[in-house]
This record gives sequence, structure tokens and C-alpha cells, in this order.
Amino acid sequence: MRYLLTLLLTVPLWLYSQTRTSGELMIELYNIGSLWNVTFIATSVSETWDDDYMLTSDYDEASVLLYGWDIGFPVTPTAKFDLVVDPIAGVNPVLAIGRYKIEAIESGTIQATFYMDWTTSDYGSSPDVWFKYDVANNQFKNSANTQIINGTTQTVWDLVSTIDHVTTGLELYTTLTSQSGHPHGREVQSLVNQYMNAGIHQVEFFAENVPSGEYIYTIESGGFTDVKKMIVIK
Repeated sequence: MRYLLTLLLTVPLWLYSQTRTSGELMIELYNIGSLWNVTFIATSVSETWDDDYMLTSDYDEASVLLYGWDIGFPVTPTAKFDLVVDPIAGVNPVLAIGRYKIEAIESGTIQATFYMDWTTSDYGSSPDVWFKYDVANNQFKNSANTQIINGTTQTVWDLVSTIDHVTTGLELYTTLTSQSGHPHGREVQSLVNQYMNAGIHQVEFFAENVPSGEYIYTIESGGFTDVKKMIVIK
């Protein structure tokens, strides 16, 4: 009688993958060589809003450190930041709705910078945006690796086709330290919200019905956004 003996051998199988969720800023390293150590720091440079479109200072700065060495496997080191509108935001460092400066730092020195603008209230979905960082040449690149973006401003509404540049609800808010009595600040007035011809325009703000305090106002036109403070003294 013959017997068939089947010998099963198990060997370790290492799988390297990049887990993705929705609503992330992701920066892939490439040209990394045999050893890499890069810190990405995101710092807010405008007023920021949470997922309820309320002013917040909870996410002024976030950072991700990537370091490692070549172990012979196809690893793609990737820095990940969660946008606050992501339903599971908090798995990675969180960025609010607003404009951020993104810096790549190596050996304590800032090597490259660009700006990412999330300032829109049109978040029916949580968008992903991808960039690359060329370690050998200290350059931020677009996701297609066809353009150096050092020093530029990238906007979510230009990068994601399902997102529009809508500022309804983000026009003018009192700050957290104002005398409005509202814990997160509130909209005071929408001074201008219409198409206007190019040129110089003057808008009057009547402060009879607002208390003394510090206020924030934003000016937006196309891809341009500027945020300034105003103090009302009575």
C-alpha cells in the first residue's frame, strides 16, 4: 500500500503596504538612498475651522517623522496627516480647515516649503491629496512627479475635482478672545458675497451693533485668500 505524504512548509511572508483612509495629506519620499530621516511640520498660517466650521486653535501645528534604512524590500515611506473632516481623523496628526505651511526638515534645517490651503466649506466628502518629497534634491513635487512646488500654494479645490472653493460660513468671525460671548466665535457680517469687476473697491463696515473686541475678516477672490485682524474700540 502506498501512502502519499504531503509536507507543508510555512515561511514568513512580509507584506509592505500603505494603508489608506479618506481625508489625508500624504507625502511620499523618493530618491531616499540607503538612509533617510525627514520631519514634516505643518503650521497654520491663517484662521482654522473644525469639522463643524467653527473656529478652532486645536490644530495649529502637526508633525510626522520618517526615518529608516534600505532593508531590500520595496518600501515607500509616506508621511500622513488627517484632515479634520475625515470621519476617523486622529489616526494620524490632524489638520484643520485653513491654510498651512508644510516644511521638510533634515538635520535641523528647513530644506523645502510649500503651502496647502484647505479653506472651503464644500466638504461633502473627505478628499485625499498626494505629494512627493525628493530627499536627494530637497524638493517637494506634485503627485505626478512632473513639477517642483517649493514655495507655491496648493489648493484642495484645484487638486480634487469634487471640491469647490466655497466660503459660505467662513466670511467673518469674531475671535475666541472677543466679547461675543460665543465659545467658538460667530459670524458677524458678510460684507461682500458677489461677483465684482477687477479694480479697487471700498466696503464700509458699520460697527454700531457689535461690541468692542478683536475681529477676523477674510478677503477671497479666485485662488487668492487673505486673513487680517481688526480691533473695534468704543
